[in-house]
Amino acid sequence: DATATGHIIGDAQERPLPERQLSPFATVVTRLVLHAAMLAGANKNVQPFTNFIQPVPTDVTDFLWRHLDRDLDDLSGLLRRSIDDATLLVHILMTDVSRRRKGE
Repeated sequence: DATATGHIIGDAQERPLPERQLSPFATVVTRLVLHAAMLAGANKNVQPFTNFIQPVPTDVTDFLWRHLDRDLDDLSGLLRRSIDDATLLVHILMTDVSRRRKGE
């Protein structure tokens, strides 16, 4: 795989869908989880993300929020449901993952 490392998909408005061999749904959910985790990390310490995201945005947290907003818009469009429904689905999925991890 000759793909460069790091977050290289650029601005939220200019990215392709789907990615590699993933379905559109898998691409959107994967990106959403990735961007949410990156945002959580950047809120604690932004420095590592200035080395990880290429090209380096002026405001890393704003960059990640825009990607997260785009992810929710994409998920909403794929599901043909509202942003609220897409957000609720993500909440349900993450709750289920958390419970399974804890063995509940």
